[in-house]
Amino acid sequence: MNMGSSLEYMLHLIELDLHNAARRHHFRLGFGLHWKNYRLAGRRRFLKSGTDVTIAPYPDGADIRYSRLHVFGVNFPLRYEYNFTRDLSAYAGAIVNFNTYATLKTRYRDALGQNVKELGRHIHQRRATVDVMAGITYRWFGAYVKYSPCPVLDTAFGPRLTSLSTGITLFY
Repeated sequence: MNMGSSLEYMLHLIELDLHNAARRHHFRLGFGLHWKNYRLAGRRRFLKSGTDVTIAPYPDGADIRYSRLHVFGVNFPLRYEYNFTRDLSAYAGAIVNFNTYATLKTRYRDALGQNVKELGRHIHQRRATVDVMAGITYRWFGAYVKYSPCPVLDTAFGPRLTSLSTGITLFY
């Protein structure tokens, strides 16, 4: 996978904030939704073969569109935040993800010019994963880095996919 070819969205719906009297130290526990889109670039694709998911080359002469794996679920972020000023803060913490649904889709045009769409469901995603996240915010805008050490797929059925992502946050 190449940097920038995959996307990830998190929507935090509820958050409990425990803080000290000076409002500098915060412990936050939340609940939200996540949608992760892992996209392969180059001449390789996700392929479901029976109950297994593999990374395989495209057929010869293929005009490649994309190959992606979607994972959707709920998450529970737990973080420590320190407010340097009223507007500037930094945080670090963990996010426990419960991955409820996953699919894969590959699209390409074969050597004969026919459009090919390969779909896969029930791809044995891991039901629970943990991410480690740190970031900095200024007012309502921020930047983060997140490492996902747990493989997305059950490694008995698919490749070991982990990720390192960076991005922006709004109202986090």
